[in-house]
Amino acid sequence: MAAREVEGVAGKQADGAAKTREAKVIVCREAGSLDPKTGEPLKDKTGRAAGVRIDGVPWIWTVSEEILPAGKTIFILDLYYALEYAAAAAAAVQDAAPDEGKRTAWMERIRKQLEPGGSPWPSPT
Repeated sequence: MAAREVEGVAGKQADGAAKTREAKVIVCREAGSLDPKTGEPLKDKTGRAAGVRIDGVPWIWTVSEEILPAGKTIFILDLYYALEYAAAAAAAVQDAAPDEGKRTAWMERIRKQLEPGGSPWPSPT
């Protein structure tokens, strides 16, 4: 976060200030240009889809779907939350068929697939 974004926000620093804030929803759009006076991005008028990185909490999905344009928004589940859901699925399978080694290997494969540049397809080896 920029310093101006946390100015005056209560936090966990020794002086009570915040250094960071948690983003629940981030909307990414390509800016057509920058405002020459303020340097802020101007809205892109091409109608391209916005990419939305989103927290995994259901209420945020619901609110985002109500606010953001239908058919022009791509929702992207944050990596941390995707891995959290995968771990819950692995734990459920673990309860049915306990095998710590297989569960750990499965989670490692999922993590590699979900990381930037990862492939959804298993490697041939």
